[in-house]
Amino acid sequence: MYYPRPPATVAIFIARTSHPQDRVMSTKVSIKYSVDDASGMSAHLYEECLAPPDSAVFLEISGVSEVSVDVTPHGTTVTIAIARELAAKLGLIPPIKQREE
Repeated sequence: MYYPRPPATVAIFIARTSHPQDRVMSTKVSIKYSVDDASGMSAHLYEECLAPPDSAVFLEISGVSEVSVDVTPHGTTVTIAIARELAAKLGLIPPIKQREE
C-alpha cells in the first residue's frame, strides 16, 4: 500500500542526559543562530515545527544585561540592549568595518 509523504518532515529532538527524568523534548527548528564572542551574547531565531506555516517566529537573546518592558493597554514594548557586533551578525545594522591600526 502506498502512503504519500507528508508535506513537511517533523523533527523532534530529545536531549540525552544521564538521568531519564531530565530528558527534554523540543520542537524548535533553528532559522539562525549567532554568537558575539566579545560580549558573550547570543541570538537564536527559531520556529515551532508543529505550528502552521504562517505562525510567528521566535527570537531568543541570551546574555542580556539591559532590558526594559513597558506594558500598556495598547500592547507591550520590549527594549533590549545588544552588542553592535551581534546586531550586525543578525543583519539589523550594516556590517562593522574593522579599524586599521
